Amino acid sequence: MFAYNNPGRTGFNIKPRLLNELASLGMAGVKDSSYNIPQFYEYLTMVEKEDFIFVVGTEALLLPALIVGAKGCISGLANVLPELSVEAYDAIMEKNWEKAVELQLKIIKARRIMHIASSISACYTVLKMRGIDVGMVKKPVSPLTKEESDYIRTELKALSLL
Repeated sequence: MFAYNNPGRTGFNIKPRLLNELASLGMAGVKDSSYNIPQFYEYLTMVEKEDFIFVVGTEALLLPALIVGAKGCISGLANVLPELSVEAYDAIMEKNWEKAVELQLKIIKARRIMHIASSISACYTVLKMRGIDVGMVKKPVSPLTKEESDYIRTELKALSLL
């Protein structure tokens, strides 16, 4: 069983001492979606369980998390642009720091583009741009406007992601 730390959605933040206690009771790992890299580092230094698995819940922190010991990342962006996350992961594992930094910053730019509107609507739109017909978003989510869609297409093309 994994703990899922997502204080932005739950209103509760799992503190490092509590995570260590959960680990000592048998918790296998944590997916941390707090966007708090200093706290993630505290997790790594406070959890005493040897085989505890640390996963970061956003590709925005892929590079700093993997460098210090995270085993992986649950990447929302990979739903539509998996190649970017895989390439960044591979560069980090190969210790190609220049490429890893370049790709991490590209991920940050792509995230910014994807978050101009509903991220669900943006995902549907980008998948269609990539030739993957996933249908239409369902209410209460609205599709992107033509302007939003055009913006995403232009910006992702500028990053060579489309």
